[in-house]
Amino acid sequence: MSSVERYLSQLVKTEPQLETLKELYIGKKWHQLTEELLKLIHSGQVNRINLVELYDSFIREFESSLNPLALVRILVGIARKNYRDLNKALEFVDYATNSKAFISADEEASLFLKSETARLKLEGGNLSGVKQILEEVGVAMESTRDLDTVVHSSYHRVCAQYYKAVGPATKYYSSALLFFQYAPLDSFTVEERVHWAYDLGVASIVAETIFNFGEILEYDIMQSLKSEKLQWLLELLEAFKYGSIEKFNQIGNRARDQINQEPALSSNWQFLEQKIRLRSLMELATKKLVERVISFDDICSSCEVTKDQVEYLVMKALSLHLLQGTINEMDETVSISYVQPKTLDRNEVEGLYNRLIPWKTHVHEIALSLERSTEADLAQAQN
Repeated sequence: MSSVERYLSQLVKTEPQLETLKELYIGKKWHQLTEELLKLIHSGQVNRINLVELYDSFIREFESSLNPLALVRILVGIARKNYRDLNKALEFVDYATNSKAFISADEEASLFLKSETARLKLEGGNLSGVKQILEEVGVAMESTRDLDTVVHSSYHRVCAQYYKAVGPATKYYSSALLFFQYAPLDSFTVEERVHWAYDLGVASIVAETIFNFGEILEYDIMQSLKSEKLQWLLELLEAFKYGSIEKFNQIGNRARDQINQEPALSSNWQFLEQKIRLRSLMELATKKLVERVISFDDICSSCEVTKDQVEYLVMKALSLHLLQGTINEMDETVSISYVQPKTLDRNEVEGLYNRLIPWKTHVHEIALSLERSTEADLAQAQN
């Protein structure tokens, strides 16, 4: 009996459910064995097993026969489960992967390892070198196709964590949304869903260049905010989605205590008041796309600004490329040629369709008028 089989026999005596590992190892069924190891490491059973010993006495014996990416996932899982000190977890990953050519030669395994190394460093409070690692991985991923989803998920997760730590909020927001595209919702605990939804909601509100709130509210994870304590944040996001200054002010008054507990919101409230006015202007411009002209009075009424503040508000929207158009100071109007697109829900799509019907009728009438005019001109020319 080999040393590995002796180790497994001893392990099975105390953990009989691990008999499958022994059978798969003896049968050299590496793929099935990989799956069993991943399930084991991500289960509650590992609390009773010395995982580092499992690696040294068992996995190390056949690791070169495993899929390199799967092996790195196992090793990172062992490190996280076995060590509370993330610096020691990082040392174990280095020890278990160092100088293994079959890992470094596999692009997926190598990229995943780099991302998870950056994540361990970051979560351990060490930002040194993290940005460089992320830049290297990002460049490599742009030129590589058909990478496993766990590679994308790992990279975008740590990008989001990095930008949460150092800013800006816009980069955290975009990285987090990409992470959710590759990480299934059922892979999160309830607490993790709430944590990510809260951070993402706050980031979208304070980000200087995020004005499309329909997109974020389409993500299922945001429904995690439907609780007595966090419903106010979901409602605040909806206020920004519709550019509702009235609802924004109501939430600001009703949830003042919760807002004051979130520095990112409370310290930027003056900016948020301007942002909600910009969203209100965008909504007004969208509704006026058929006429393509908005009066200063309409802007004052919808955006709750005085007439002498209208030009500044419109210029701000133009500089952020939220709108395209021109200001006519003499007529006190704004001509709109473009409004930044946004994600529409069903009701908004129906509303847009209903606004397009008069426009279609108007275009048809112009076409008929031109046709009649052309016929008259031809008849006159023939006479």
